[in-house]
Amino acid sequence: MTTFQKTIVALAVVILFNFLLVIFFGDKGLVDLFKMKSERAQVQKKNEAIIEENLKMAKEIERLQKGDPAIIEHRAREQLGMVRPGEIIVKIVTEKKEEKSD
Repeated sequence: MTTFQKTIVALAVVILFNFLLVIFFGDKGLVDLFKMKSERAQVQKKNEAIIEENLKMAKEIERLQKGDPAIIEHRAREQLGMVRPGEIIVKIVTEKKEEKSD
């Protein structure tokens, strides 16, 4: 091989190496592609959880609108602290032990 041919081959190798760097690490390269796929999977999981929560809320709204006594009682007990006549409420209070520092 002549010096000119060696120079051409070396230049082609450098150009090819630069293209590979751009493909892997450049803007919108393979590294970014893998990051975006990971983010997309996380967003899809969040969306599925939100959809499931929305379905539960829609069912609860429907039950409330129909006047389901069980759900109404549950809400009254949970949010308003209501009790049935004759029920006894027991609250367990835990005391924090204070440590003495000398």
